[in-house]
Amino acid sequence: MYKNLLLLSCFLFSITISSAFNINSRNNLVGFWGQNSASAGGKPYQTQLIDYCDKYDVLNIAFLVKFFGDDTLKSNSSIKLPALNLANLCWNFFPDYPHLMTCPEVGTGVTSCQSKNKIVILSLGGDSAGYGFASNAEAEQFANTLWNMFFEGTDTNYPRPFGSAILDGVDLDLENRIGTQYYGAFVTKFNQLALSGTKKYYITADPQCVFPDASIGPSAGSALSTGLLDFISIQFYNNACGLNSGSAFNYNTWENWILSNSPKTKIFVGAPADTYGAGSGYISERQLEILIQPLMSKQSFGGVMLWDASIAEANIVNATAGTYSNAISTFMKMINPTPTSTTSGTTSSPTSTTSSPTSTTSKPTSTTGKPTTTTGTTTTPATTTGTTKTPTTTTSTTRTPTSTSGTTSTPTTTTDAPTTSTTSTTSDSTSSTTGDSSTTTTSSTTGGEVPSDANSILYPTALFIFFIIINTLI
Repeated sequence: MYKNLLLLSCFLFSITISSAFNINSRNNLVGFWGQNSASAGGKPYQTQLIDYCDKYDVLNIAFLVKFFGDDTLKSNSSIKLPALNLANLCWNFFPDYPHLMTCPEVGTGVTSCQSKNKIVILSLGGDSAGYGFASNAEAEQFANTLWNMFFEGTDTNYPRPFGSAILDGVDLDLENRIGTQYYGAFVTKFNQLALSGTKKYYITADPQCVFPDASIGPSAGSALSTGLLDFISIQFYNNACGLNSGSAFNYNTWENWILSNSPKTKIFVGAPADTYGAGSGYISERQLEILIQPLMSKQSFGGVMLWDASIAEANIVNATAGTYSNAISTFMKMINPTPTSTTSGTTSSPTSTTSSPTSTTSKPTSTTGKPTTTTGTTTTPATTTGTTKTPTTTTSTTRTPTSTSGTTSTPTTTTDAPTTSTTSTTSDSTSSTTGDSSTTTTSSTTGGEVPSDANSILYPTALFIFFIIINTLI
């Protein structure tokens, strides 16, 4: 019995040793952080980003809710700056930009997570109507703005909400259903900027499970059709193709398109982390483990995405596994142990050369919900109770996707049982945009890549020594 316990300890030790993020490990866990969604279920409020580093492989900061907000760049009044919403956290605003939050504590969380070889991505959109593009030029300018505010841009005229911290990529959580137009231009431009950086950057998206997604694609000019997305976290909830839909669960539909048109893109299974996390689609951690286990051997599989981190950490599933997130992460890493080497790029954060304007320090008394932004630095935002993904039903597009990326191999095609519903869901109002037609082209994978890092050596060495010690004790 003691020998078995010691061997189990070896395994648990091995999966907790930090190793560089590996997109090909098929065991990654993505968590959304920033919307305090647990408060909607009467659970403890979300805490700072730094508190979630050890629980996830990827953390999406949610959300940048306005692409073109109410502040304009002081050095160029034609450039509008975006706006953030982090619910109960971060209430300070730049003196020169009264609608733009400055959140140094988030920057501290970013660098802390990155020091543990986790990646932190900025999620754009969410349950808001304040985003979209009117032209390819506007989409490209927005990519340039983000590059200077959150990544390796060197234009010091731009304010940096997270200080000198440099994020690891962008995520498209597009739910306002204004179409896919111009997002291909944005992705292509951001990829071009990323290729000039000093580390690997990731471009990701979160389509709803109805295929094709009304905002992500695939369709002509869409983000997905560029072939540049590193992974997509499909929202298998709030729709008839969700996790609990039986034969209508349509992972294979998405996989067939990915393998034929964008084979480097991984698929993450998106799940609500408790019953109140979505209008429909929640299943227990054991049911989710049973569902994903046959998918975990697939080339296309990347891992699981949970909405959201605060909900997952408040959902205690049992005394052994602990939280919902820990149960799912431990299960995946047991089935697919992380390889000892990685080709996913470096995880070190280059030193930023930009400066951040001095922030104000006034903080309103409210501690929950999304702020209602008004002019000035002492405005008290309206209090709400967090975000629950419970959209209203609208009709999904049925356009035939147009591939622009191509592939050099013909994968084996799998099929799904017919989906019984063609509806997609979202809680946002619809607005329209106009502009030039978008034409995108496929280029190389985002960011530079290296074969391994120090963790690739430290991981097996530490594990080998540990096994010798245990074997001696046995």
